[in-house]
Amino acid sequence: MRKRAANWVINEVLGRVDDPRKLAAADLPVPPAALAELVALVEKGTLSGKQAKEVFARMWDERRRAGDIVETESVAQVSDVAVLEEICRKVVAAHPEEAARFRAGRTQLLGFFVGAAMKETGGKANPKTVNEILRRLLGE
Repeated sequence: MRKRAANWVINEVLGRVDDPRKLAAADLPVPPAALAELVALVEKGTLSGKQAKEVFARMWDERRRAGDIVETESVAQVSDVAVLEEICRKVVAAHPEEAARFRAGRTQLLGFFVGAAMKETGGKANPKTVNEILRRLLGE
């Protein structure tokens, strides 16, 4: 978690300040404890990296906690296997020709199916879980 937190400080926090040499934690719109909360949400799988960057931008601009944003605005990553399996089954059923080509060896079509599942969830699906489910459903 320390490395991930350090990366957030280097890439996101320092990327938003004019002069890092004059940086004081008290001056930041996202205090260290709030950043730690965000990193913990990524570690738990509640947020994807992309979602976390979006949440961080809102934290910075609105001076809100990550947990508050996730809770009130439903930006959490969908990781429920049953929900994702239903979505993946629907995607595979809607594209029988692509599924047949995948099963015939065109494995690069997995990205097509992942993209379709992500679209179904508004980009909120856990991509790792979607990949695992699709590989199983498509017989890889």
